[in-house]
Amino acid sequence: MQPINRKDQYMRTLRREPVDVLTWAPNFDYWYYVNTANGTVPPEYQGLSCNDVIRAVGGTIWRRVTVVESAYDDSVTISREEHDDKIVTRYRTPLGELQTVHQVSADSSRTTFLKEHLVKSVDDLKPLRYLIDATQYSLTFESYEREAADVGDDGILLTPAPCVPFIQFAKTDVG
Repeated sequence: MQPINRKDQYMRTLRREPVDVLTWAPNFDYWYYVNTANGTVPPEYQGLSCNDVIRAVGGTIWRRVTVVESAYDDSVTISREEHDDKIVTRYRTPLGELQTVHQVSADSSRTTFLKEHLVKSVDDLKPLRYLIDATQYSLTFESYEREAADVGDDGILLTPAPCVPFIQFAKTDVG
């Protein structure tokens, strides 16, 4: 078997074809984010991008890149305010206002999680439906092309699609 690059090796692994080495594709995104924010990246990896850290430890890169962008039409206004450890986002529609609250964890992880969903009562369903109808989707390839150039033959790109509408409603909008 001829030597192949990491991208081809990963693709062969995914297709269950024979490979000559074990494919290791670590997910360092969270580790990188937390340790960069806390200034605790080991000295030999300081100043490197997440992709370059994966290369430095002999891993294969897999990077998520969104190509489907969503935005609301001009009838919806969005405002965002940060208060201490909370981020409040308000969505104003002609049928009413909705808001989410995200909490920033107090520990060193700086994780942000959804604390208050858009829908809190049945009265919120009309403005939510308005938001859904006012959502416009478009394809954008700039970030994909930038990541593809950075990853090169050292890994693969994954392009997630928007959530299935019912899952979006049940999990994120209503909780």
